[in-house]
Amino acid sequence: MKVAQIVIRTHANESTQREQFASLVKLRGRAARIGLGKAAAEKGLGTIKTRFYDQKLAARELFSAPEVSDWGLRAKVGNVSPVFEGIDEFVVASVAGRHEARTRDPDELAEPLRQLAAMDCVWTGPSRAADSIATALARGATLEQAAQAGGSQTGRGDRP
Repeated sequence: MKVAQIVIRTHANESTQREQFASLVKLRGRAARIGLGKAAAEKGLGTIKTRFYDQKLAARELFSAPEVSDWGLRAKVGNVSPVFEGIDEFVVASVAGRHEARTRDPDELAEPLRQLAAMDCVWTGPSRAADSIATALARGATLEQAAQAGGSQTGRGDRP
């Protein structure tokens, strides 16, 4: 589960809080018609998206308003929440995405795993050469000998 949310910090004054709540109720109604992101943009507000979360581990971004997390687990993608009151903020959320738990097919994993292996080779190759050079230098070899042992060569310092 992943939600997008509008977070408005509340003010200490009770009448200001009522005004903020009322304006968010209107914003929520607009968001239900055109989407949370568009409604926020009309008011010059930004949305914050959470990481994906589940029942076992709530999103860190929702700790100050845990009701949003519970609501998001039950709602469908695109649904807009009521206005929730957090510790010192009001929150309106919309379900931005959902991944159902399932076992992945090995064919789905082949390409991402191949890419990870290729990246590992890019980093491991130079690391092995550097380790070989460092070992040769530690044994007392000259820089040229150590470079040759590591499959490299030294260059001249002609650059300014």
